[in-house]
Amino acid sequence: MVAAAIFVVHGAVLLGVIIWKVRSEGWTEASLAAAFLVIIFSVGWTLSGLLAALLFEPEGLAEWMNRDTISLVIVTAGEALFYTVFFRFLREKKDGGAKPSP
Repeated sequence: MVAAAIFVVHGAVLLGVIIWKVRSEGWTEASLAAAFLVIIFSVGWTLSGLLAALLFEPEGLAEWMNRDTISLVIVTAGEALFYTVFFRFLREKKDGGAKPSP
């Protein structure tokens, strides 16, 4: 159930990014942003799966939190951190960023 909720959240974010990019910049940018999200998710899930395999048994922590679900939680937390920093950087860059001192 946790894994399904994580997939639904990722699907909603993907759909939101596509709609946002189509409205602001067009279909080309929307498809590039969608591809970026899918690549980040798939590579992140692969790497977090390797990490979870090193740290946890296949049964995981509980019946509803097996090793695969743990790897999805790890990748979701990593993505949340990455996208927070990434969008903060883009916002600062758009606003002019740090001003050089005279």
